[in-house]
Amino acid sequence: QLRGWKFKFLPYVTSPAELPSEINALKAQQFRWTKGAVEVARKMLWKVWKSEIPFHIKVHSTFHLTNNIVFPFIFLAGLFNVPIVFIKHQGGFETYFAIMSVFVLSFVGSFLFYFYAQKEIYSDWRKRILLFPLFMSGSMGFAVNNTKAVIEGLFKKKSEFVRTPKFAIQSESKNNFAWLAKKYAPAKLSFVVIIEALLALYFVFGIFASLYFVELAALPFQILFGMGFGFTSFLSLKHAWMARKMQKFSTELNPQFEA
Repeated sequence: QLRGWKFKFLPYVTSPAELPSEINALKAQQFRWTKGAVEVARKMLWKVWKSEIPFHIKVHSTFHLTNNIVFPFIFLAGLFNVPIVFIKHQGGFETYFAIMSVFVLSFVGSFLFYFYAQKEIYSDWRKRILLFPLFMSGSMGFAVNNTKAVIEGLFKKKSEFVRTPKFAIQSESKNNFAWLAKKYAPAKLSFVVIIEALLALYFVFGIFASLYFVELAALPFQILFGMGFGFTSFLSLKHAWMARKMQKFSTELNPQFEA
């Protein structure tokens, strides 16, 4: 668009893509996408606003290039959620919390975005949209991983380009985890997993605190955060352990093993 190109949105054209079957590979992919988008924003955003393109395109471009900045805020929102339960219980902040509750409406935009996408793509969209809370929980579970990517992108920290493994899995089968035996499957863990596991325990504590103080409004967020971090940390450990075990077994069977 900076060079005068015009784009046309075709709402009935879909672009299917393969997501990694292995959680650590998925996290590496999301990290790469997030960091790359932030680096592009850092490099190009000032050019967008200095250009002669229409104002509304500048605004759209800004939202598009900076949307990943949301992850540090998701991380901070989760981190402060538990202390807020104790602060609110002390009293004296009723007006403040009443005003802050308005921001819950921000979830409506995200829901409508995915609602429209599912409705246009799938005939069974009614069943699929019921999974939206699980999707939100999973997104929250990636907050630490993607926050690290945002920080590295903003502060120009160089990192290894980790490719996303592709295993050409076309359908479900009884041999769902055979791909873990491939050397391409990641068997190493990042320190991010430790933080995710600790946060999962942190939100379990938060859930009990909310129940104890009868702060029921905090429960949905703490449950979503707890499930998200618990899910990502558990699968990260499980998949890395399974990959390491199966790769070792394959190597013992065949010292020349390569996949």
